[in-house]
Amino acid sequence: MQVEGSVKPDSYEIKTIENGMAIVLLRKNISEKTIENEDGSTDTLYEYDEVEVELIERNNLESYIENNFDMIFQAGVEEENTPNEPSIKERLEAVEEAIVESVGI
Repeated sequence: MQVEGSVKPDSYEIKTIENGMAIVLLRKNISEKTIENEDGSTDTLYEYDEVEVELIERNNLESYIENNFDMIFQAGVEEENTPNEPSIKERLEAVEEAIVESVGI
């Protein structure tokens, strides 16, 4: 996903580690641009591609991310672009709704 911010981001950020899993933000294609405000002042913005991935916690997590960055980033992009399958609960609710509509209750 394309993101824009006023702070230059690191290439990755380990957000949380819980229950043996790490939530990691990966960023690439970081570019800096200067914009001019209405009052004539300027601000620096950073644009970059960002994905969030879930990785198994490990002792060498940071070096694992650095050594496999492109592969992990690509897996994150593919995960974002994969449509989510409805859960069993959502499927049952859809069936129930269809039955109610067809019976006219």
